Amino acid sequence: MNKWLIIALVGLLLFTNGNKVSRKIEPAIAGNDVETRHGASVLEKNDQITGDDTKSLEKSAPARTRTRHTVSATVAKLENIQVKEGDRVKIGQVLVDNPDERKFLETKRRELELAIATNQPVPIPPSPPIADYSAEVAAVESARAMLASLNQTPLPEYRFTTTELIQVMDRDIIRERQELALERVRSEQTLNQAIANLQTAKSDYQQRLNDYQSKVMEVERENQERQLKQAKFRRDLAELDLRKDYASTTRSPYTGRVRQVKVLGQSESGLKVEITLLVSE
Repeated sequence: MNKWLIIALVGLLLFTNGNKVSRKIEPAIAGNDVETRHGASVLEKNDQITGDDTKSLEKSAPARTRTRHTVSATVAKLENIQVKEGDRVKIGQVLVDNPDERKFLETKRRELELAIATNQPVPIPPSPPIADYSAEVAAVESARAMLASLNQTPLPEYRFTTTELIQVMDRDIIRERQELALERVRSEQTLNQAIANLQTAKSDYQQRLNDYQSKVMEVERENQERQLKQAKFRRDLAELDLRKDYASTTRSPYTGRVRQVKVLGQSESGLKVEITLLVSE
Protein backbone atom coordinates (compact mmCIF):
# COMPACT_ATOMS: atom_id res chain seq x y z
CA MET A 1 0.00 0.00 0.00
CA ASN A 2 2.73 2.45 0.85
CA LYS A 3 4.67 1.55 -2.32
CA TRP A 4 1.94 2.63 -4.69
CA LEU A 5 1.34 5.80 -2.73
CA ILE A 6 4.93 6.80 -3.09
CA ILE A 7 4.89 6.20 -6.87
CA ALA A 8 1.76 8.35 -7.25
CA LEU A 9 3.32 11.24 -5.33
CA VAL A 10 6.49 11.13 -7.48
CA GLY A 11 4.47 11.22 -10.68
CA LEU A 12 2.48 14.17 -9.45
CA LEU A 13 5.65 16.07 -8.64
CA LEU A 14 7.14 15.39 -12.06
CA PHE A 15 3.99 16.56 -13.85
CA THR A 16 3.90 19.74 -11.81
CA ASN A 17 7.59 20.56 -12.47
CA GLY A 18 7.20 19.85 -16.20
CA ASN A 19 4.44 22.41 -16.54
CA LYS A 20 6.55 25.01 -14.75
CA VAL A 21 9.53 24.42 -17.07
CA SER A 22 7.38 24.62 -20.22
CA ARG A 23 5.88 27.89 -19.00
CA LYS A 24 9.37 29.32 -18.50
CA ILE A 25 10.63 28.11 -21.90
CA GLU A 26 7.67 29.44 -23.93
CA PRO A 27 8.17 33.14 -22.93
CA ALA A 28 11.85 32.84 -23.65
CA ILE A 29 11.18 31.44 -27.07
CA ALA A 30 8.60 34.14 -27.69
CA GLY A 31 11.06 36.78 -26.56
CA ASN A 32 13.67 35.44 -28.91
CA ASP A 33 11.19 35.61 -31.76
CA VAL A 34 10.41 39.22 -30.93
CA GLU A 35 14.10 40.10 -30.78
CA THR A 36 14.69 38.35 -34.09
CA ARG A 37 11.85 40.23 -35.74
CA HIS A 38 13.08 43.49 -34.21
CA GLY A 39 16.61 42.84 -35.46
CA ALA A 40 15.31 42.12 -38.93
CA SER A 41 13.33 45.35 -38.94
CA VAL A 42 16.38 47.26 -37.74
CA LEU A 43 18.49 45.74 -40.52
CA GLU A 44 15.79 46.60 -43.02
CA LYS A 45 15.78 50.17 -41.74
CA ASN A 46 19.57 50.32 -41.88
CA ASP A 47 19.52 48.99 -45.44
CA GLN A 48 16.97 51.62 -46.35
CA ILE A 49 19.05 54.39 -44.76
CA THR A 50 22.17 53.17 -46.57
CA GLY A 51 20.37 53.16 -49.87
CA ASP A 52 19.04 56.65 -49.30
CA ASP A 53 22.51 57.88 -48.35
CA THR A 54 23.97 56.35 -51.52
CA LYS A 55 21.34 58.06 -53.64
CA SER A 56 22.02 61.40 -51.93
CA LEU A 57 25.78 60.97 -52.47
CA GLU A 58 25.16 60.14 -56.10
CA LYS A 59 23.09 63.28 -56.46
CA SER A 60 25.68 65.46 -54.68
CA ALA A 61 28.72 64.13 -56.64
CA PRO A 62 29.26 66.26 -59.83
CA ALA A 63 29.21 64.38 -63.10
CA ARG A 64 32.40 64.54 -65.21
CA THR A 65 31.97 66.69 -68.33
CA ARG A 66 34.08 67.23 -71.42
CA THR A 67 34.78 70.70 -72.76
CA ARG A 68 35.92 71.60 -76.23
CA HIS A 69 38.91 73.90 -76.58
CA THR A 70 40.07 75.24 -79.95
CA VAL A 71 43.71 75.95 -80.74
CA SER A 72 44.44 78.02 -83.88
CA ALA A 73 47.79 77.90 -85.70
CA THR A 74 49.41 78.46 -89.09
CA VAL A 75 51.61 75.95 -90.87
CA ALA A 76 53.74 76.06 -93.99
CA LYS A 77 52.69 72.53 -94.90
CA LEU A 78 50.38 69.89 -93.47
CA GLU A 79 53.34 67.75 -92.40
CA ASN A 80 54.05 70.34 -89.70
CA ILE A 81 50.91 69.27 -87.80
CA GLN A 82 52.25 66.92 -85.13
CA VAL A 83 48.93 65.33 -84.04
CA LYS A 84 45.94 63.67 -85.65
CA GLU A 85 42.35 63.10 -84.68
CA GLY A 86 41.96 60.70 -81.77
CA ASP A 87 45.43 61.29 -80.31
CA ARG A 88 45.78 61.73 -76.58
CA VAL A 89 47.80 64.85 -75.75
CA LYS A 90 49.27 66.20 -72.56
CA ILE A 91 49.61 69.79 -71.50
CA GLY A 92 52.67 71.32 -73.16
CA GLN A 93 52.80 68.73 -75.95
CA VAL A 94 53.70 70.07 -79.41
CA LEU A 95 50.68 70.37 -81.69
CA VAL A 96 52.21 72.36 -84.58
CA ASP A 97 55.85 73.04 -85.44
CA ASN A 98 57.40 75.00 -88.35
CA PRO A 99 61.16 74.36 -88.09
CA ASP A 100 62.03 75.26 -91.70
CA GLU A 101 60.13 78.54 -91.61
CA ARG A 102 61.55 79.38 -88.19
CA LYS A 103 65.09 78.80 -89.42
CA PHE A 104 64.46 80.95 -92.49
CA LEU A 105 63.01 83.79 -90.41
CA GLU A 106 65.90 83.66 -87.96
CA THR A 107 68.40 83.94 -90.84
CA LYS A 108 66.38 86.76 -92.41
CA ARG A 109 66.22 88.58 -89.08
CA ARG A 110 69.99 88.44 -88.63
CA GLU A 111 70.43 89.82 -92.15
CA LEU A 112 68.03 92.68 -91.47
CA GLU A 113 69.67 93.49 -88.14
CA LEU A 114 73.06 93.59 -89.87
CA ALA A 115 71.67 95.81 -92.63
CA ILE A 116 70.19 98.18 -90.05
CA ALA A 117 73.50 98.31 -88.15
CA THR A 118 75.58 99.01 -91.26
CA ASN A 119 73.14 101.39 -92.95
CA GLN A 120 73.69 104.25 -90.52
CA PRO A 121 73.65 107.91 -91.64
CA VAL A 122 76.94 109.33 -92.90
CA PRO A 123 78.16 112.26 -90.77
CA ILE A 124 78.34 115.68 -92.38
CA PRO A 125 81.99 116.53 -93.19
CA PRO A 126 83.50 119.42 -91.28
CA SER A 127 83.40 122.76 -92.98
CA PRO A 128 86.68 124.23 -94.28
CA PRO A 129 88.51 126.55 -91.89
CA ILE A 130 87.90 130.24 -92.12
CA ALA A 131 90.08 131.81 -94.79
CA ASP A 132 93.21 133.63 -93.66
CA TYR A 133 94.39 136.20 -96.16
CA SER A 134 96.76 137.98 -93.81
CA ALA A 135 99.90 136.99 -95.77
CA GLU A 136 98.44 138.03 -99.11
CA VAL A 137 97.09 141.28 -97.72
CA ALA A 138 100.44 142.05 -96.11
CA ALA A 139 102.19 141.42 -99.43
CA VAL A 140 99.81 143.77 -101.21
CA GLU A 141 100.25 146.47 -98.62
CA SER A 142 104.02 146.11 -98.72
CA ALA A 143 104.12 146.26 -102.52
CA ARG A 144 101.77 149.25 -102.52
CA ALA A 145 103.92 151.03 -99.94
CA MET A 146 107.06 150.29 -101.93
CA LEU A 147 105.52 151.62 -105.10
CA ALA A 148 104.29 154.72 -103.32
CA SER A 149 107.77 155.30 -101.92
CA LEU A 150 109.35 154.93 -105.35
CA ASN A 151 106.77 157.22 -106.90
CA GLN A 152 107.60 159.84 -104.31
CA THR A 153 111.32 159.56 -104.97
CA PRO A 154 112.23 162.38 -107.37
CA LEU A 155 114.29 161.68 -110.45
CA PRO A 156 117.79 163.18 -110.44
CA GLU A 157 118.03 166.35 -112.51
CA TYR A 158 120.26 166.67 -115.56
CA ARG A 159 123.07 169.16 -115.30
CA PHE A 160 122.85 170.14 -118.96
CA THR A 161 119.98 171.12 -121.11
CA THR A 162 121.01 169.89 -124.54
CA THR A 163 120.63 166.27 -125.46
CA GLU A 164 124.17 166.00 -126.77
CA LEU A 165 125.69 167.24 -123.53
CA ILE A 166 123.37 165.13 -121.39
CA GLN A 167 124.30 161.99 -123.26
CA VAL A 168 127.96 162.81 -122.93
CA MET A 169 128.24 164.53 -119.56
CA ASP A 170 125.25 163.18 -117.58
CA ARG A 171 125.57 159.44 -118.23
CA ASP A 172 125.47 158.62 -114.47
CA ILE A 173 122.29 160.61 -114.06
CA ILE A 174 120.75 158.86 -117.02
CA ARG A 175 121.63 155.49 -115.45
CA GLU A 176 120.15 156.52 -112.05
CA ARG A 177 116.96 157.73 -113.69
CA GLN A 178 116.68 154.44 -115.62
CA GLU A 179 117.25 152.35 -112.48
CA LEU A 180 114.60 154.32 -110.57
CA ALA A 181 112.14 153.90 -113.42
CA LEU A 182 112.92 150.18 -113.55
CA GLU A 183 112.34 149.84 -109.79
CA ARG A 184 108.98 151.55 -110.19
CA VAL A 185 108.03 149.09 -112.90
CA ARG A 186 109.17 146.19 -110.79
CA SER A 187 107.29 147.56 -107.80
CA GLU A 188 104.13 147.84 -109.88
CA GLN A 189 104.60 144.24 -111.02
CA THR A 190 105.12 143.13 -107.43
CA LEU A 191 101.96 144.95 -106.37
CA ASN A 192 100.00 143.46 -109.22
CA GLN A 193 101.28 140.00 -108.36
CA ALA A 194 100.41 140.48 -104.68
CA ILE A 195 96.91 141.57 -105.66
CA ALA A 196 96.62 138.57 -107.98
CA ASN A 197 97.78 136.27 -105.21
CA LEU A 198 95.12 137.69 -102.88
CA GLN A 199 92.45 137.17 -105.51
CA THR A 200 93.65 133.62 -106.14
CA ALA A 201 93.52 132.87 -102.43
CA LYS A 202 89.97 134.17 -102.25
CA SER A 203 88.98 132.19 -105.33
CA ASP A 204 90.52 129.03 -103.92
CA TYR A 205 88.64 129.46 -100.65
CA GLN A 206 85.40 130.07 -102.48
CA GLN A 207 86.01 126.92 -104.51
CA ARG A 208 86.56 124.97 -101.30
CA LEU A 209 83.29 126.37 -99.98
CA ASN A 210 81.51 125.34 -103.17
CA ASP A 211 83.02 121.87 -102.99
CA TYR A 212 82.01 121.65 -99.35
CA GLN A 213 78.43 122.63 -100.12
CA SER A 214 78.31 120.06 -102.91
CA LYS A 215 79.64 117.42 -100.55
CA VAL A 216 77.09 118.34 -97.91
CA MET A 217 74.27 118.07 -100.43
CA GLU A 218 75.60 114.70 -101.59
CA VAL A 219 75.83 113.41 -98.03
CA GLU A 220 72.32 114.65 -97.24
CA ARG A 221 70.96 112.98 -100.35
CA GLU A 222 72.75 109.76 -99.44
CA ASN A 223 71.42 109.97 -95.89
CA GLN A 224 67.90 110.38 -97.21
CA GLU A 225 68.35 107.23 -99.27
CA ARG A 226 69.74 105.49 -96.20
CA GLN A 227 66.74 106.61 -94.18
CA LEU A 228 64.39 105.19 -96.80
CA LYS A 229 66.29 101.91 -96.75
CA GLN A 230 66.34 101.96 -92.97
CA ALA A 231 62.59 102.44 -92.86
CA LYS A 232 62.12 99.51 -95.25
CA PHE A 233 64.44 97.30 -93.19
CA ARG A 234 62.49 98.14 -90.06
CA ARG A 235 59.16 97.42 -91.78
CA ASP A 236 60.52 94.07 -92.93
CA LEU A 237 61.69 93.40 -89.38
CA ALA A 238 58.26 94.27 -88.02
CA GLU A 239 56.67 91.88 -90.53
CA LEU A 240 59.02 89.15 -89.33
CA ASP A 241 57.92 89.82 -85.76
CA LEU A 242 54.30 89.49 -86.88
CA ARG A 243 55.16 86.16 -88.49
CA LYS A 244 56.90 84.81 -85.40
CA ASP A 245 53.67 83.11 -84.27
CA TYR A 246 53.52 81.40 -87.65
CA ALA A 247 57.07 80.13 -87.25
CA SER A 248 56.81 79.30 -83.56
CA THR A 249 55.87 76.02 -81.92
CA THR A 250 52.24 75.68 -80.82
CA ARG A 251 51.78 73.55 -77.71
CA SER A 252 48.68 72.08 -76.13
CA PRO A 253 47.30 74.19 -73.27
CA TYR A 254 45.42 71.23 -71.81
CA THR A 255 45.53 67.48 -71.38
CA GLY A 256 42.88 65.71 -73.40
CA ARG A 257 42.09 64.12 -76.73
CA VAL A 258 42.26 65.57 -80.24
CA ARG A 259 38.71 65.61 -81.52
CA GLN A 260 39.25 67.35 -84.85
CA VAL A 261 42.03 68.79 -87.03
CA LYS A 262 40.55 71.20 -89.54
CA VAL A 263 42.22 73.26 -92.30
CA LEU A 264 40.41 76.59 -92.49
CA GLY A 265 42.08 77.87 -95.66
CA GLN A 266 45.10 79.50 -97.25
CA SER A 267 46.51 82.87 -96.19
CA GLU A 268 49.60 84.91 -97.06
CA SER A 269 51.47 83.42 -94.12
CA GLY A 270 50.46 79.79 -94.77
CA LEU A 271 47.70 77.31 -94.03
CA LYS A 272 45.31 78.25 -91.25
CA VAL A 273 44.47 75.19 -89.12
CA GLU A 274 42.20 74.67 -86.14
CA ILE A 275 42.72 71.87 -83.63
CA THR A 276 39.82 71.02 -81.33
CA LEU A 277 40.62 69.35 -78.01
CA LEU A 278 38.23 67.46 -75.73
CA VAL A 279 39.18 68.17 -72.14
CA SER A 280 37.65 66.33 -69.18
CA GLU A 281 36.66 68.56 -66.28
